[in-house]
Amino acid sequence: MKVPLSALKELLPLTLSENKVAEVLTLAGLEVEGIEHAFKETVFDISLTPNLGHCMSFLGIARELGALLDLPVKFPKLPLQEEGRPIEELIDVEVYDNENCPLYTCRILEGITVGPSPSSLAELCEKCGLRSVNNVVDVTNFVMLLLGQPLHAFDLDKIDKKKILVSSKTPYRQLFTLDGKERDLPEEALLICDSRQPLAIAGIMGGEKSSVSSATTRILIESAAFHPAAIRKVSKWLSLRTDSSIRFEKGIDPQAVPQALDLAAAHIQQLAGGKIARGKIVRASREFLPKELSVRKERINSLLGTTLSLGELLSLFKRLNFDLLQEEDEVIRLRIPTYRNDIRKEIDLIEEIARLFGFNHIPLRAERYLTSRIPHDAAYLLEKNTRDTLLKEGLQEWITCDLISPSVTELLHEHKERLIPVLKPASMDQSILRPSLLPSLLLCVKHNFDHQNSDLYSFEIGRVHFKEKEDYKEESAVGIVLAGKSSPYHFDPKPREFDFLDLKGIVENLLEGLLFDDPCFKTSHLPSFHPKRQASIHVGTERAGVIGQLHPALLQHMEIEKPVYFAELSLFALSLCFKKRVFFSGLPLFPSSQRDWTLTVSDRVTIRELTQAILSASSPLLERITLLDLYKSDQIGKDRKNVTFRFIYRDPDKTLSMDRVEQEHAAITGKVAEQFII
Repeated sequence: MKVPLSALKELLPLTLSENKVAEVLTLAGLEVEGIEHAFKETVFDISLTPNLGHCMSFLGIARELGALLDLPVKFPKLPLQEEGRPIEELIDVEVYDNENCPLYTCRILEGITVGPSPSSLAELCEKCGLRSVNNVVDVTNFVMLLLGQPLHAFDLDKIDKKKILVSSKTPYRQLFTLDGKERDLPEEALLICDSRQPLAIAGIMGGEKSSVSSATTRILIESAAFHPAAIRKVSKWLSLRTDSSIRFEKGIDPQAVPQALDLAAAHIQQLAGGKIARGKIVRASREFLPKELSVRKERINSLLGTTLSLGELLSLFKRLNFDLLQEEDEVIRLRIPTYRNDIRKEIDLIEEIARLFGFNHIPLRAERYLTSRIPHDAAYLLEKNTRDTLLKEGLQEWITCDLISPSVTELLHEHKERLIPVLKPASMDQSILRPSLLPSLLLCVKHNFDHQNSDLYSFEIGRVHFKEKEDYKEESAVGIVLAGKSSPYHFDPKPREFDFLDLKGIVENLLEGLLFDDPCFKTSHLPSFHPKRQASIHVGTERAGVIGQLHPALLQHMEIEKPVYFAELSLFALSLCFKKRVFFSGLPLFPSSQRDWTLTVSDRVTIRELTQAILSASSPLLERITLLDLYKSDQIGKDRKNVTFRFIYRDPDKTLSMDRVEQEHAAITGKVAEQFII
């Protein structure tokens, strides 16, 4: 937000230099990102956090400076002369959506002359990043900058039957807006309409047909309070954020609604002439009363590490315009101004004391480190160990949202019956709770591919949600995606593409790192995966997850041209499985001996079956076996493969002789060969 120094000086007696003002604001949490000089004027570029909606105006910044520097702030006023006809004779207003528009006010001016703004007003708009249009529009923008209350001016002669309707249930689905674009409107859009057409998207942008032009002689000025969520939802749907919508999203001061209306009418009359109609239309569905909150002196000093007295605290609250209602037993009861939408709890009041007192004035104290005998939650430890293991594998962690769009539910063939829709979604793109991590991760893959980042090895630990009979379940899961090349490009050797076995190895290493014994990969037939490159993952008696290459048709639907490998494990299912106990033993004292063995088997025989057959020989000397190679070619025959294993033999009590190793190796390989060799 851009704020001229001269505008601040008109609201409070400011004598500090521009650099000192910037320092004071920044230390209080209103970061001054830069100081510009435009039209021989100092302009602060202030970055505001979402909770500082009350600072989206010159008056709001002046109030902050007044509180920080203990200076009085004067509210801008201008005499209002109502000389026209009664406003009830000129316009009728009906609000049909009181929830999203709890307060609507308007005034009418007749006989005005629309023309260029005075140079001072035009330059002020330009300094603050707004284009000067004409004296009427520039005044509405000026008042918005001054008080933080957005306004809109309509050409009264373009309002059909002199009737204003405010509703979110209208048949209108298109509006030609002031930026020269014809926009499609969502069904839930709150609109300002007349008896036959929409005039404006409430709180966001007006329509071209009812805009003020040089031919306009009568105007209606609108000042209203709209629900922040309703404005945010439509603004996001339209991909349209304006100065007005930003302020409504953060929350405006309802008491400023009529004040801004009167100030704008007086300024327009001063610049454009004309007569202000007597009275104003006010449609309010409820009262806007200030909040009342209590805060404890002991709690303030305890959290901040200060020793502030009751008098000092009351003085600080007074500078913030928080009225004292009651003080009893060192509990302070305060009335909060309506413009402070961010003050909701006792802790918010304590934060205000910290800001005003100065973080740099809070004394430093040595931290106390307290140990705890309470063990960590098992689910937390499982997630932590999973994350640590995958990071050690070289994967990058992604974080996505639990909410997905209905357009990606085509990726969830096996989950369609278990989908949970959100009752009141902020947008259709986030209207379903994901039952799998696949849609979120695949959207990330597409985003990376679209930005020429095609080598991906990533994971996410997140929540999945699904319906099981009449119950709604939320479980923790880990998803892994591989795509592109398995290593950075190098001329020798050239990197190869990821394949199914790379992903399977990562899953095996993960389960081994989590101390889960002997995972089993079984044939599966899930439609989301390639029919011959997929498996279900079993640990003990639990089906813990799925793994495979995603189906080409699914990738084509997402406009992804390269193969993508995906695995998902339910951490909840893993938590139900038995973990092996860890035993430590001394380093071996005697050397090992190794033998390699290749056998030709049917392509239908799995590596797991061969491994189990070898281990079932129960050799006391066989320490471990490792798969060395897997080879297929037309030379060994169709539907056949060569499998090579490495056997490691060791006797813990003595050095093995070559004859003993050969005898043991022949016994094992002979038994296995009888079962599998073709």
